[in-house]
Formats: sequence, structure tokens, C-alpha cells
Amino acid sequence: MDTKLDHCRATSFADNTRMMETISTKEDYKLEQNDLNKMFEWTRDNNMEFILSKFELVSYRHPKSSHLINNYKTPDGETIKQQNSVRDLGIIITDDATFTQDIVSSTGEARKQMGWILRTFKTRNPETMLTLYKSLIIPLIEYCCPLWCPTNIGQIRTIEAVQRTFTSRIDGLENTNYWERLRQLNLYSLERRRERYIIIYIWKIINGLVPNLEYSEAIRTTHNARRGVLCAIPPVAASWKKIQTLKESSIVVYEPKLFNRLPRHIRELTGTLESFKSDLDKFLTTIQTIQCFPTIT
Repeated sequence: MDTKLDHCRATSFADNTRMMETISTKEDYKLEQNDLNKMFEWTRDNNMEFILSKFELVSYRHPKSSHLINNYKTPDGETIKQQNSVRDLGIIITDDATFTQDIVSSTGEARKQMGWILRTFKTRNPETMLTLYKSLIIPLIEYCCPLWCPTNIGQIRTIEAVQRTFTSRIDGLENTNYWERLRQLNLYSLERRRERYIIIYIWKIINGLVPNLEYSEAIRTTHNARRGVLCAIPPVAASWKKIQTLKESSIVVYEPKLFNRLPRHIRELTGTLESFKSDLDKFLTTIQTIQCFPTIT
């Protein structure tokens, strides 16, 4: 489908396709419109048809670049409506380039599921409660978390509150401090779980077990004589503070930094994925959880 595109990048999954291009001038807009027209030509050549009602347009932009926003059109002259957010493979993407809306949505769904569990099951037995929690709630609040993992303390607390509330309903733990509950239940905090997933994902990229990110966003490694293998950290300086903050929280900056904080022997572990997970968990058990939720019980 993308063989005729001259300027845009296109990615596809099943029957969904996204076109992307950086717009710096009015000419860039024209070039992207031309590539969009070529996509329609491809459908005609292959006896296919786009569902125009499902077209979505999202723009990430600096306030000073609003004059570059144009209306993209179909060959029939219909304008493609610009939206503030779209759902892409289960993740809500918004035009402010943050994942706040997705976090609010996923934690809301998790709380609904928690309410259903507490209404439906009379038992508060730890084994039953943990089985239900890990099967029905955890997947809702951790889906694709290496992509949207928050660094904002408010969002971290919002997510953590789901586990805090659920564990407080388990028999024998009602009046126990949150961190003590985690210790007795042998659970990580949700923040620590996300950090673990991120480290594992970066290790998979480095060892070729999953595809790397594309183009300039790719995760790259360097070798330091004293510290060993490290992920290269791209520059984050930007003229607009918000852009710098977004870069610092992104998958290509925050996550390599997290990986680089590991001891050298963990970063340079090779072998099977299961052996890496085992050694990583042994290391994480030696790290005291930073209790940044003093009011949580």
C-alpha cells in the first residue's frame, strides 16, 4: 500500500493504516496531500475501498505553528475531520502527545472491574482475591505500559490507588499499611512492575528479540570501558519547555535512562529471556521501594 508514497511514513496493522509526516511549511502539507491521493489510487488499482467515515486526523504541534494546519481532503472533496484523540491499537492517543486520557480511561475500567469482583464474590480469601486481581484487573492497567509509563507523580498515584484499594479488601490486611500489604502478598508496587516491564523490553530490543523502534527513535547502545554496555540517550533540549518534558518522558529517553541505572552485570546479562527475568527479579528484591505515597494506607 505504501510503495508509491514519496514523503510520508505509513504503518499498518490488520486493516488499520496510519500515515505520518512532519509539516514545517505549506509545501510539506501539499506533499502529504499528494501521498494521500496516491493511497486512494492504490485502492482503485487493487479493487479496494477506504471507509471514509473511519478516517482520523490528529496533529501534534507547537502553538506558533497553528498557521500550518490545513484540511486534508479525499478525492471526492470531503474534508477529513481533525480530532483531539483517537484510539490506536487499544491506546488513546491525544493531540497534546500525553497519555493522560488513556490513564484515566484504563484506571476507570479497572475500578469498574474491581467493583464487579467485590459485588460478585463473597470471599476475601487472599489466594482467590489475588487470582481475580491478576487475571481481571492487572491487564487493564498495564496494557502496553512501556509506551505510556507516566513520570508525573499525580498519574503514578492515580494508578497505584487501584492496587491500594483492592489489597485493603483482602482478609487480614484491612488495617495494614499499603507497603506492608505488598510485602505480605509478595507483590511489587505498580510503579515497580512498570519499571520491570520497561527494563525487560529494552533488553529484548538490545538482544534482537523484538523489533527496534524506527529511524531516529531507534534504541542504540554504546560501550563504556568503566560502565560497560549503555543505551545512548538522545538530546532533549527544546525551545519550548513542554516539548522538552515530553521528550524526557518518552520511550526513547526515559526508558534507556532507567535501563542504564542498572548494575553492569544486569545490563550485560545474556542467555534466555527467562534467565534474565530471574536475575533481574533477584536484583529488584534488594532495592527498597521508594515510598512516595505517605498518605496511602
